[in-house]
Amino acid sequence: MGTYKNVKTNIVDASHVPDNVIRALQLAGKIGFLSRGLWYDYFGNGSLRWKQRQFHDMVKNNLIVRHANPVTDDYFVLTKKSRGLLGSLGDITVSPPPISQIYHDEWIATWLLELERSGVATDWATEMELKCTQAKAYQLSRDLRNQKYPDAIFNVRALGKNRQLALEYERTPKGMQRYKNILWLYSRSDATGLVIFICENKFIRNAIEGRLKYLNIPSLWDRVALAMAADWRDSPLTAPLTIGTKTITLEQICERQAA
Repeated sequence: MGTYKNVKTNIVDASHVPDNVIRALQLAGKIGFLSRGLWYDYFGNGSLRWKQRQFHDMVKNNLIVRHANPVTDDYFVLTKKSRGLLGSLGDITVSPPPISQIYHDEWIATWLLELERSGVATDWATEMELKCTQAKAYQLSRDLRNQKYPDAIFNVRALGKNRQLALEYERTPKGMQRYKNILWLYSRSDATGLVIFICENKFIRNAIEGRLKYLNIPSLWDRVALAMAADWRDSPLTAPLTIGTKTITLEQICERQAA
């Protein structure tokens, strides 16, 4: 892999950085970190040993540095050098998420990378990106101190049209009022079509379904899909999505598009 910079000037020449490293750094820019798991599964080339060597070289060349919190041993963040590199390519870089959020965000990234790899998702953005760019079209709440965006949005070609879908990963239980508020905000926004709530367990799923029935807003029944996180971990494409009385999958309704 070699060295990417002039050591004295600390300047990175993007043309000397392998494409897979650039893509991994761009991911870190989108979600605020890069994990070993994401690198091995989606960016590293060749054998496991070679993937490990490539990852080591990114650290050696000061493109990523271990997360400051010791409990996140396999998580790395961008450096000033790599942020500068991404800036020269026109990419934004978001701040690392709180430790309590990092596993949630890693799963969001994993699912979106899977959909991207399959050719279903052609473009996507995380909540942190939307906040960073102040994308008002996707801002569900206008409260400046408590801005609410989807966990992620992604583009697909479904049922003959280009559509934008939203993801919400509910990893831990929230109060009933919180679910009611989120659903109400989505009922007032037309920035995205289908909103997929990925639920960690049946308790969370039942709670969201209960709030849907309580609100009884007809438009939400056609827009809110409920899914189980275990199914998404198996395959985002084939995970059952329940919309009202119907059950579908993304594989059934989405076209695979050329990269």
